[in-house]
Amino acid sequence: MRLGLIQSAHVTRNKGQWSSIKGGTVNIDRPGQEVIERTSIVVDRYNIEVRLTAALPAAGRKIVASVAKRMFLETIPQLVSQALLYTSVDSQAMTKLVECTEDQEFLRSHLLGKELVCFIGDGSILPRKNGISDLPLVSDKTVPFTSPDSMRVSFVLPNRGRVTGMGIPRGVTLISGGGFNGKSTFLQAIEHGVYNHVPDDGRELIVTVSSAAKIKAEEGRYICNVDIRPFINNLPFGKDTRQFSTEDASGSTSMAASIQEALEAGADALFYDEDTCATNFLVRDGRMQQLVSQKHEPITPLISRIREMWDVHRVSSVLVVGGCGDYLDVADTVIDMYQYTPSDVTARAKEIAERMPINLATPSTQYGSVIGRAIDIPVDLTRYKPPQAKTRWSIALFPSESLVKQSNTAEQNIGCTDEDPNSSTGWKNDLVDTEMQSTALDVSAFDQLVSISQTRTIALIIKHIAQSTDHMRLSEWLSLIDIMDLDSICTGRNKSGNLARPRRIEVAMAINRLRYARMWQSKQE
Repeated sequence: MRLGLIQSAHVTRNKGQWSSIKGGTVNIDRPGQEVIERTSIVVDRYNIEVRLTAALPAAGRKIVASVAKRMFLETIPQLVSQALLYTSVDSQAMTKLVECTEDQEFLRSHLLGKELVCFIGDGSILPRKNGISDLPLVSDKTVPFTSPDSMRVSFVLPNRGRVTGMGIPRGVTLISGGGFNGKSTFLQAIEHGVYNHVPDDGRELIVTVSSAAKIKAEEGRYICNVDIRPFINNLPFGKDTRQFSTEDASGSTSMAASIQEALEAGADALFYDEDTCATNFLVRDGRMQQLVSQKHEPITPLISRIREMWDVHRVSSVLVVGGCGDYLDVADTVIDMYQYTPSDVTARAKEIAERMPINLATPSTQYGSVIGRAIDIPVDLTRYKPPQAKTRWSIALFPSESLVKQSNTAEQNIGCTDEDPNSSTGWKNDLVDTEMQSTALDVSAFDQLVSISQTRTIALIIKHIAQSTDHMRLSEWLSLIDIMDLDSICTGRNKSGNLARPRRIEVAMAINRLRYARMWQSKQE
């Protein structure tokens, strides 16, 4: 059900003149190809509530009452009649949407029962129209997805019946192949499989476990009190990595922190694309191991931990690799993409690994448990004006003058602490950015964020936490937000019609990158 931007037929334009009538539009939050809980239309047992905005027609500084009257008494009732009455809509299309969503929910709920991370249905269309569109690519050269026989599984869906496709098993899976053969497109499709899709999207039979998270290098990102010892230790000058903090992370430290933060948020599957990862975090080959001894290298690469992440913590990994052949030694499943068609080359990969062994460095320590953190967002971040989503990729922040001064004061560290802010010991002065002037939270690295309406909700969640007096653990906040209805998140304001529910993974990612947030490792471990 979609209502778009509508210009009132009663408004006449006279371009370039101050007295010309402006406005007269009715607008509603438009969904994309993903089926996400939204506030634009709320349906319960008895009512359909539509939340839209109406720009009153005006000339100069005055509302044109006669046009506004027709807008409210004619245009909007016409919209209601055309879009909301069952007799006016395509009932078959509506039923198809409901059944398609039910089938995807059924599939997702049965993935773990078959020990799968993801299912890609035969006949699916993976590529999109272009780099800025989420519409399917329609071309006579588009290659429908076909599962290799050895990886084909089937499900009997409640509405569609039996479907077949590729099941990506839990564990460590590599997606290999030559350049321009569809590796990254394959990964992008399954990373968006955490959402349901509308019928005929091409991806409505691509379903992924809901807690999968994409990991990538983010140079310059903010990190606050994250235990990154599984990957980085023994830094120069004895810098602590059990409670690691920085205002300007390197590619490798950003990936180490992102993995730990994702696990803290509840992720049980992690996705990586070699193109967007820090090479020194992925692997250290034999020659570099000989040149730089392990005791002088603070980085334990992912390849040395990825098996332990699965064998001990049951966290699956899916990696796109084209140049890191060492990963053949640690993979459970290897998929080769050639001309956009997958092949199961696991047996050949294992034969190559046995014939060409590598010296895989063994970590000197165990991975250990993930330490949770409590969080506090200063209320002064919202006192002047609450955070606002300007685009899908950016949230504008309006901290109070006192908060900005506090963040620039060398005696205090507003960003990080290893103490409860209510304790008498105060803030530790080991991390201060005296030139921090950023007024925006950058969320452009969130590849699985699909709508600005989700970004708006994240901005409201930040406000909600900031205005709360509770200092809970981040994981507790995420669980609470998961069960809150979207209207409840709109603290101190009227109901909104332009919100969509974000996943807990993206909420955690945003909070972890919020430079004004205070975090300290929980003592309840």
